[in-house]
Amino acid sequence: MAEHCDDCIEVQKLKFQIEGLDISLQKNKVCIEGIKTQQEARDIEHEAMIQNLSTRMDSMEQKFDELKKEVKTDIASIKEEIPSLFKNAVNDLMARMFKYIVFGVATVIGFLILVVVLAFTRPYIVDSLKELTTKVEQAEIK
Repeated sequence: MAEHCDDCIEVQKLKFQIEGLDISLQKNKVCIEGIKTQQEARDIEHEAMIQNLSTRMDSMEQKFDELKKEVKTDIASIKEEIPSLFKNAVNDLMARMFKYIVFGVATVIGFLILVVVLAFTRPYIVDSLKELTTKVEQAEIK
């Protein structure tokens, strides 16, 4: 009877069902392997992205440190230059003020000299003008 059972339709159906389940199981294994492969590829991609981001952050940190150093040196040099700039500005201002003061004093002195000269020469100028008027009045028109 065991020999006849191998040829039974029910046994063959069960064999086909078992083979179908094996094929389905293999299909599921292939699908799972595909999903694992995709996930591994995504993980590798994510790791590469994280590595790139980390590299960029390190690069930005270095650039930021360089910028801080440059700013510190610039600020230090500016701190050193501020007194000389202030001194130069004050010297320039003082030179301009001195120039205007000298020009103003020279103008005042010139005006005073003119007034003094006119004060001393006024009687001579008045006499000369009187003499000129008398000559003009006495002149004959021909």
